[in-house]
Amino acid sequence: TNNRPVPNFSPRDLLQVMLLGAGIYLVLSFLRTAQGSRVVKRLGVVVLFLGMFLYGVTNALELREVQQVLDAIMGVGVIVLAILFQPELRRGILSLGDHKLFGRFLSKHAPEAIDQVCEAAIEMSKKRQGALIAFERKTPLDSFMTGAGVRIDAPVSAELLDSIFYPGAALHDGAVVILDNRIVAAAVLFPLTENTELSKSTGTRHRAALGLTEQSDAVAVIVSEETGSMSICSQGNLERRIARERFREVLGERLGLMGDATPPSGGFREMLGEMFTKHVGQKVAAAGLGLVLFLVASNQVTESREFEVRLKALSAQESDGPVLGQLAVIAPPAEEQTLLKVIPVGKERTYSIRVVGPREEMQQFEDGIGGNLSLAPGVRGELTLDASSVRWGVGRVAKDLEVTWAGEGENAIPRVNVRRFEKHIIRPHEEHVQLLGRDLDSRFEVDSVTLRPTEVQVLGPEGAGDLQEQLAFEDVYPIETDEGLWSTKLELAAGLREQGFELVEDVLVEARIVPRMEDLGTIDMDIALVSLDPENPDRANHYVAPATKARLRIRATGMRAPGSNLAEYDVNFALRQAVSKLTRVYVDVSSISEDGTRTAPIEVLPIPKEKWMAALDPDLASQLDLSPSSHLLVELEMDQEVLVLEPRESSESKPGEGPGSRKKP
Repeated sequence: TNNRPVPNFSPRDLLQVMLLGAGIYLVLSFLRTAQGSRVVKRLGVVVLFLGMFLYGVTNALELREVQQVLDAIMGVGVIVLAILFQPELRRGILSLGDHKLFGRFLSKHAPEAIDQVCEAAIEMSKKRQGALIAFERKTPLDSFMTGAGVRIDAPVSAELLDSIFYPGAALHDGAVVILDNRIVAAAVLFPLTENTELSKSTGTRHRAALGLTEQSDAVAVIVSEETGSMSICSQGNLERRIARERFREVLGERLGLMGDATPPSGGFREMLGEMFTKHVGQKVAAAGLGLVLFLVASNQVTESREFEVRLKALSAQESDGPVLGQLAVIAPPAEEQTLLKVIPVGKERTYSIRVVGPREEMQQFEDGIGGNLSLAPGVRGELTLDASSVRWGVGRVAKDLEVTWAGEGENAIPRVNVRRFEKHIIRPHEEHVQLLGRDLDSRFEVDSVTLRPTEVQVLGPEGAGDLQEQLAFEDVYPIETDEGLWSTKLELAAGLREQGFELVEDVLVEARIVPRMEDLGTIDMDIALVSLDPENPDRANHYVAPATKARLRIRATGMRAPGSNLAEYDVNFALRQAVSKLTRVYVDVSSISEDGTRTAPIEVLPIPKEKWMAALDPDLASQLDLSPSSHLLVELEMDQEVLVLEPRESSESKPGEGPGSRKKP
């Protein structure tokens, strides 16, 4: 489908449409007022409208061949129309100054000369004395006065005019020409009009006046010999039977004068009124044609812009329409079970382009442009990309664009390498990835790391060697979670990716995030002898109290809240004090081994959390982060974690309660 963009009209564009419409309106007005044959006039209108219609349709449908034919015909058509309407064109150009707003300033005839002509015409009208008087204006009438005319060069006066046109006088059959308030010639012959639509009763003087004003900008005054009526002819228009009392006013208007030769005060307002009230249909048609011409021309006007695109390599299966800001290079299709990939050459990935194209087409690229380049089968090795071979656009491929690389330097033009690829089987291990604690709270640490799956397929260049030795993943940054188990997807290291290596399947890394334990040091404590046998609770009295002290290692999770002002020494000292106060180290004599060695394990009684928390100073405890994950651990740290018990004197032992005796259940 042809999704041509709709132009965005700016005030400048609207002004151009108005100017084109005004020009077309003038042409239509000219054809409407042309005095040529009706067939020729209609032919001109049909050619104009048909030409605009065909040109608009061929441009919209992009029928380039038909456009070429129309371009050739249009040049010839303009010449033909100029020949057909040559008289009308000349008269139209020369009559530009006849408008009542400014034509009067170009007149060469003083009111006194006009008064004399009007006086003579009225007198001759009363006597039915025929006359033809022409006022020469911008168009010279010398060609008509050569040969047939008689030069006079006398001031204009009613008496002289009356005597020239007196019946029977030698000069009365021709016309009088007036220039610069003087009668320059008499008995001048003018060409008769070729207008076939005139009434057969129209006299020779009237036909000569029409013929003169069709070929020049002269104004002619005619007095009928048969009826005595007075007429004025200008611009090929004949105004008949003008009343004597209005004759002076009408003639002054046609010559650019109004009575006292001053412009009317309401001229500009009158012109504005005519603009919106007269020939409305013609003006609407002209505006429509102007819009069509503008749309056609806007597609021919070119614009130049610069954009940036980022190079991206795709497989044949990933290809799609051009994407904004992306230059996609699509690998050739696979051949004989061989996979081909495109690898960008160098570290540069963003490139500048210069786009030149029709204004209408360029309007859709306000936000940028993209391109696709599908490499042909059989292409191998390093390639330098040709911007003109890329299919540019956004979503769809644009036409009539000229694109070149706009950057500077050796890296301004993108290069790619097309290589064969094969699959590698690797076994990822913990040493292939670095877990960095940048995003991990300082109170937590990684306890264990697992990579899944245990075997992974990796796509790599043919002949790349043993990938297992080269394998490396990008560093990852674990964070603490409520469940304590964190995982993320791994990505091959940048160096491997630049060589074209690619994971065929996802690789996940899992890590358990646990509270970080701080070592608070050791303390020594006495070992107590106890009997946990409920049937023989005094048995511990049969053994000598041990002289050995137990060494305990104290560890705790970070309890200082982030940003706390507490000193680490103060916290550690308070926790050690709580351990010294609450911890119990003992040996249960009822657990003496029965092998005759009299050994029993040294045990540490756990401290409930609520007890060691209650033992802390309230002010200190209020500043600690005592969350559910806070722990205080006390562990025995000795080379021998068992104690050899020494019995007391046998005389002090009661029968059945000596060392080695144990009550049978």
